[in-house]
Amino acid sequence: TNSIVAEAVAANNVSSSASEEEEKMMNPSDLLAIWLLTERATNPQSPYIHSLPTMKEMEHFPIFWNNDDISWLAITDVGMELQQRKKKEMEFYTKFTQQCCGFSQICPTFESWMWSKCNVQSRAFTIANPTLL
Repeated sequence: TNSIVAEAVAANNVSSSASEEEEKMMNPSDLLAIWLLTERATNPQSPYIHSLPTMKEMEHFPIFWNNDDISWLAITDVGMELQQRKKKEMEFYTKFTQQCCGFSQICPTFESWMWSKCNVQSRAFTIANPTLL
């Protein structure tokens, strides 16, 4: 499992674009989300995985709302922030899948990626030193 996370870190650090340094690096919640997806793919009977909310149980998170529901927020700060977050997550997801799905055991859907990110961000844990992975 750790090798898949290490592959993701290596793939992320070998960026082909000339983006700014902070955009190039994964944050700790990205690493934990990748680990969570890997754990779910390689150990689907894990008691920890079964203790997490399912997609159905997370439908109240705005990131999972359909476009009709989101349109109600279109001209608000919340709506704009939601659109920016969705765009940022889609960009990361696209980059991750392009660089890692060819040699990794996992290749998540965008919905699975967001399930993982929301589970990570709604819990109180972080990686103190992600370079140790």
